[in-house]
Amino acid sequence: MDADSIRDLYDKVKGGRVGRSILVQKAIDLASINGRPFSIRLMLMRDGQRRWKYAGMIAKVSGEGSVISNVRRGGGYATTVDEALVKSFGYGRERIKRKKRKKSAQALRLFVMQRTAAIDLMRRASIWEWIKEESCGLSK
Repeated sequence: MDADSIRDLYDKVKGGRVGRSILVQKAIDLASINGRPFSIRLMLMRDGQRRWKYAGMIAKVSGEGSVISNVRRGGGYATTVDEALVKSFGYGRERIKRKKRKKSAQALRLFVMQRTAAIDLMRRASIWEWIKEESCGLSK
């Protein structure tokens, strides 16, 4: 979308939406599968002793022609992290296992500092970046 000014951009994005909030974020060039950007969602949950533990991760692939990796909004699909890393980077099984172990430990440490229950991980160029996204309420 092209805009001549901030006001012009606002008017185009708002597009007649009454009473609905909008969020505008700077786009980053994400890793992709068949030309479709993807992000990896890491999830945490409490165990029986109410300690936060790593629960799992999933890759979210944007819909065709979309940059949004939210499956419902972007028209994409979810897949395993293993499949995403093989298709995007050609990683082997052992490298994927090491990468998942390392990133899940980092996510848990980041959670302890930031207090968020879901964290997105994206790869841009040759580096992995964490994007904090609290997508659900935290249990006390």
